[in-house]
Amino acid sequence: MEERNRRAECEYGEAAEGTHYEEVDSCYKHGFEYVDEHRVESESESESESAPLLRAIFKKYGDITSGNDVKSSGLLSIFLERIYHVYQRLELAECLDLSRVELQGMISELRLFKMHKLNVGWILERVEYKLIELMETQVCSLQKEISSIKAELLVMKQEVAAIGVIALDEAVRLDLL
Repeated sequence: MEERNRRAECEYGEAAEGTHYEEVDSCYKHGFEYVDEHRVESESESESESAPLLRAIFKKYGDITSGNDVKSSGLLSIFLERIYHVYQRLELAECLDLSRVELQGMISELRLFKMHKLNVGWILERVEYKLIELMETQVCSLQKEISSIKAELLVMKQEVAAIGVIALDEAVRLDLL
């Protein structure tokens, strides 16, 4: 009977009656952590790596899922995991470690979450700021490169002009003109 209840829990993603929403083991040997009543999957039987950070996010920004239009709790769980990964990547990376493509990917994901009415404006702003910062750095670098190339071009033009004057002087001297 208990095995049957365990299968039912696993199949429907519900905790057994009276169970505190901290951690529930599934029949698939994955652990689940509940963060503000949202199930977050853990790859091991230990506490989900993302749960403490997600709890901190919920504490600081409130229930970022309130008012969402996501019908699937599994999909919402995936969205929360992706928000965790974006947040973690921002915290661990210096601006130069993040590529433009990676930042644009994060922005696309966060805009999708925003379309589904998750409160992610706070992190979307941070990622957009990082992208702007990166692009400004690249623009400065390109401007320096352009200035350097212009200086080289000016030197080359002066060399060509000097060669032209020398050639003209040589032609006059040889009475070729």
